[in-house]
Amino acid sequence: MSAHRVIYRLVPESHEDIYGYLARVAARNHLAGLHSILSEVLGVRQAAISFSDLPALADFCRLYPEEMVNLSGIVRKTAHGALAWQVCGQWVSKEPFIATRRAKICPLCLRDADFVRGEWTLNFYTACAHHAVTLNNHCPRCRRAIPWNRRAARYCPCGCDLAMTDAPSAQPHSLVIAELIAHQCGQRVPLKPYPCISFLEHENLAALSLDGLCKTLWFLGHCLCELGRYSVGHGRVKPMPSAADAIILNALHAIEDWPRRFGELIEVSKHRAFAERAGPLLEQLLGPVHKYLQRELQDDELKFVRVAYEQHLRNMWRSFGSRHRRLRTNRQLELDLGQ
Repeated sequence: MSAHRVIYRLVPESHEDIYGYLARVAARNHLAGLHSILSEVLGVRQAAISFSDLPALADFCRLYPEEMVNLSGIVRKTAHGALAWQVCGQWVSKEPFIATRRAKICPLCLRDADFVRGEWTLNFYTACAHHAVTLNNHCPRCRRAIPWNRRAARYCPCGCDLAMTDAPSAQPHSLVIAELIAHQCGQRVPLKPYPCISFLEHENLAALSLDGLCKTLWFLGHCLCELGRYSVGHGRVKPMPSAADAIILNALHAIEDWPRRFGELIEVSKHRAFAERAGPLLEQLLGPVHKYLQRELQDDELKFVRVAYEQHLRNMWRSFGSRHRRLRTNRQLELDLGQ
């Protein structure tokens, strides 16, 4: 552990981001910034903070490790060696869901309390569930992206008071997902229905874990809507706020009139059925869409998506008609669908 400790002890706020907390500690103790703490304690200026780092960081900040264990932004390795990020007490399993080096803020939240909320680091949290405003990611004075490692949550390095900036009203689709995220983070926010989806589908979304919700949005709003337009690294792209907002809108559009609208989106793959490609038929039809569902949407909570997907695949196969069917193709699709 470090031989040095800060003078002033700050207690972490509920749902606070760990990097924002370290920045507050640095500012209160007149240190150069959160990187100075990471350099002093962990020996590096930029680091993914894991549970094994907490005892040393807690000692430096005059805390018990238990006081830091629930902070957002802590990383762990799963049993399979993949990384997962803690956000407000839940775990998110995919890096594209996390804005690790980007910042968003709600000016009205900063007026209430000057700290970085953990849910702001989620790419799909584009609106504030408490104030119904769009999150800002650029400073209105210097026009630059708000730094994630700024010294104070409330101020841009140019000196602009971010808490006093304008906050436009949130769009309904952004707000409904923000409310679902806040609900999963244990915050008391009313879950208002979205007029374009049924009560049952809204309940299905509300019952998902934070990771399950992000996976559903990614599958319906990104993978499915980009069918046939994939490029190298497509699945690893981190969406900017505007792109994340478009993914949300696409996903809610797919959930409208569920599962019929969902089936219509899958139908666009029929023209790919007999292209000269190698591999199983479902990969020819749906490519990474099918791979993502098989790899990531196997949890029980996501069964409603999986069942609708498999049913529409069977209907699509039957709709090809006997004139276009081939014996080997039929057998391969039956094997793929587990019939």
